Amino acid sequence: MPELDRDTGPWFQTFTGAKVNPMTLEPEDVRLEDVAHALSLICRFNGHCNRHYSVAQHSVAGAHVAMSSGYWNTEHEHGDRRNLALWFLVHDAAEAYLQDLPRPVKYADKFFLGADWAMGFREVEHRVQEACNLSLLGIRQPSQEIEDDLRKLDDAMLATERHQLMGNPEIEW
Repeated sequence: MPELDRDTGPWFQTFTGAKVNPMTLEPEDVRLEDVAHALSLICRFNGHCNRHYSVAQHSVAGAHVAMSSGYWNTEHEHGDRRNLALWFLVHDAAEAYLQDLPRPVKYADKFFLGADWAMGFREVEHRVQEACNLSLLGIRQPSQEIEDDLRKLDDAMLATERHQLMGNPEIEW
């Protein structure tokens, strides 16, 4: 297996021509144009939608909900809706460098012949997301309160998108 060296290890070329290895990604490797471009081409729900709906569309729609919803307003105890909208815009940025896994795989306790591979993926994803956060917003992680609100908003978006984009609505999720 190749060494995970930033200079000599395996890498791929991004949309802007940058040479990156997600396993050694640093904030200076992250470019907004690369993130936006890649997420605009990656389809939600592992491509199992009734039409193409990108991760970028999901992020923009969620930011719009954060800005316009009465729940996430400036009086909300966990901060203002602008802050939540900004975090929502970048909450899936790691997918520009790693892709994503369907939830049943991503959150499996075991993945491959008893190996803890899925947990390893989530750890790498977390590190890549932190590099993206630091590069794009100047802070490694949101506060716990914003993190909680991001999860609530993401779940609300999931339910809405499922209703609008998935066939077979009678299946219970």
